[in-house]
Amino acid sequence: MKAYLNLVFFAAYLITSCNTEQPKEYFPFKSFLTNELNELDSLPIAIFKYQTRNGKVDTSIIEKKQFREIATSLFELDLQEKKTIQAYKELVLEDTDIENIAIHYTTENQSYPIKQLQLNIRTGTSMVKNFYAERLDISDDIKIVRKILWSTKKGVTITSIYYKNNKIQDTLTEKYSWSIE
Repeated sequence: MKAYLNLVFFAAYLITSCNTEQPKEYFPFKSFLTNELNELDSLPIAIFKYQTRNGKVDTSIIEKKQFREIATSLFELDLQEKKTIQAYKELVLEDTDIENIAIHYTTENQSYPIKQLQLNIRTGTSMVKNFYAERLDISDDIKIVRKILWSTKKGVTITSIYYKNNKIQDTLTEKYSWSIE
C-alpha cells in the first residue's frame, strides 16, 4: 500500500511539473517601431506632413526628431512586458490567398490607451507590411479616438476624432510621408 501511495504521489508530481505553461510571446512591436524610426533617421530624406482640418489642407516638412517624438508618444506599447501580455488578447489569422498573416491585439483595460493593434505580415517572412492601431485618450471632458495606419517604409496616417458629450466636435487628419521604397 505504501509503495502504491508513493507511486501515486510521484506520478502526480511528474504530471504537475511537466504541465508548466510556456509564457506567451507576443510580437516585438516596440523593437519593430524603434528599427523603423532608426532606419528613417539614417536616410537623407524629408518627412512631409499633410494636415487636413475643416476641409483645409496644410503642407509642411517635419524634422525627424519631432516625428520620432510623435511616433513614440503614440505607440508607447511594449508587448514583451509581462503585465502588457496579460492585458492584451492575441488573435493570429493567416490568409494564404493574399499572403498575409494578421496579428491582432485588443484590450479593454483602461490603463492602456491603445485599444487595438493589427500587424499585417507577409506570409513566409517576418516583414511587417503595415499596421493599424486605435488609440483612446481622454483629456478633461474631451475623448480623442485616433485611428492610425502605418505603412512600412512609406508613411503614416493619423485620423483624430474629438468627442464632447458623445458628439463629434472636430476631426483632424495628419499624414506623414517619407516613402523609402
